[in-house]
Amino acid sequence: MSEVFLVPVRSTDSRATTEQAIAALWRRAGLADAFEARDLTAIKVHVGEPGTKTFMSPTIVAALVGSVAKTGAKPFLTDTAVLYRSPRDNAVTHAQVAHDHGFGLQAVGAPFIAADGLLGADEIEVPVNGKHYSKVSIAAGIMQARSMLVVSHATGHLGTGLAATLKNLGMGCCSRKSKLRQHHGQQPHIDADACTACGTCADWCPSDAIAVHEHATIDGHKCIGCGECIAVCRDDAVRFSWGIMGASSRSGWSSMPRRSCAPSQAGSPT
Repeated sequence: MSEVFLVPVRSTDSRATTEQAIAALWRRAGLADAFEARDLTAIKVHVGEPGTKTFMSPTIVAALVGSVAKTGAKPFLTDTAVLYRSPRDNAVTHAQVAHDHGFGLQAVGAPFIAADGLLGADEIEVPVNGKHYSKVSIAAGIMQARSMLVVSHATGHLGTGLAATLKNLGMGCCSRKSKLRQHHGQQPHIDADACTACGTCADWCPSDAIAVHEHATIDGHKCIGCGECIAVCRDDAVRFSWGIMGASSRSGWSSMPRRSCAPSQAGSPT
């Protein structure tokens, strides 16, 4: 059974207090043993969407970056492109969001590098003994890193109730191809009585699968099941049949770099 180490850290704490707490956690958990000199170490983070504050404190991440660097490893912050329309759907504006939210090189001591390349297509296929898939596509930067530190905040999730490190790994380390495969089989539908035909869902649909006339309709052949429409609808008109799991809605686990560890922190739902 795994051990869990906890240290109290509050948003009102000073930087020095936060750094002391993270240093104590690092020592007690023996995290330095997960890294070696000359490692290119991926620090998997979620830098948040523009206008939100639901992400790990950059002060905590900076303290972890410093601890990794002391082992002789070369840490870099990383994440992958999202499927929905967002500044985080490409490497350029994703890096800008990271900077704006306090994760810039000068602030945390490590660069932000998108693990799946400019448009989320840089990937390495990994064979797995999965129920639905025999191989999965993992972001190339994740697979090429020699060690990894996963920094997660707990968040509310419509499908699972709670998401944190497992989702940060299982979906957050995948290329766009694997994300599409994971969502396949769960498609939304429109409640015509609730729909106001405002067009917001169509504006945000990344696959142009939604048309709006008297009410919105979704083309099941174009829909990728990303869930963006349910996230942006303010009228509760987009529905999912959560009790139905598609035949391809779960993918197998990938083999990850040989050393990884994963501190987490509770946060607000995203």
